[in-house]
Amino acid sequence: MVTPYNRAASEAPMPAISVTDLVTRIGAQTIHDRVTFSVQRGVVAAIIGSSGCGKSVLLRELVGLMQPTAGNISLLGSSVRELGGDELSKLRRRVGMLFQFGALFSALSVYENIALPLREFTCLSERVIREVVSVKSALAGFPIDSLSKRPSQLSGGMVKRAALARALALDPELLLLDEPTSGLDPITARRFDDLIATLSHTLGLSVLMVTHDLDSLFGITQQLVVLTNHRVAGSGSVREVAQIDDPWIREYFSTRSKLNSGAA
Repeated sequence: MVTPYNRAASEAPMPAISVTDLVTRIGAQTIHDRVTFSVQRGVVAAIIGSSGCGKSVLLRELVGLMQPTAGNISLLGSSVRELGGDELSKLRRRVGMLFQFGALFSALSVYENIALPLREFTCLSERVIREVVSVKSALAGFPIDSLSKRPSQLSGGMVKRAALARALALDPELLLLDEPTSGLDPITARRFDDLIATLSHTLGLSVLMVTHDLDSLFGITQQLVVLTNHRVAGSGSVREVAQIDDPWIREYFSTRSKLNSGAA
């Protein structure tokens, strides 16, 4: 099976994600007002922002599940708004998405959940599909002997790992993660962070996650984008963004300072 990780050396580097002057309106409500940022290939990037600022909406727009009002989104070198039908479907296969609560099909076993995109989008034999499911489960740290279980039989951390294995099934170049550590205890959350960082480094994956987890930001994030008041309030390394003189950013990062002071 051909994987997309080994790109020709002659290809010019381009951002994994480029968003330019994005405007999103739902009815009379403005969600995004000329949002502009880019995410380079091979990095772990994160989006934070105030409640209702459109972080999850943005993820859906990136893969064409929602259409913005104006502006442009370029994903892996392709303009999402200009694609349709088969072309958009092909682009989506290059992207793995982990939804906030896993979004596993409750009536299917974990094995069937991970195998689903392989059966839907490839012509692989069942023997090869079994091998791929085993490999992706191992990459995501999901125990092979639990593949027959239903999602309802899993802990929160195992649901995340199963959903991650499914997101990896088609060998994506880009991972989009919506609140990947929400609902997890601190130890499990840090293990999941380590897993994401290892996958990005080992497979050359570009990662964009929506998160509120300060430990994730300081632990594995190489680029941070802040959305507030409908726009990008800051973009750069976590420490660079933390120094920006913006009321929301100051309050957000002061939380970590207070926690650290309390721990001391």
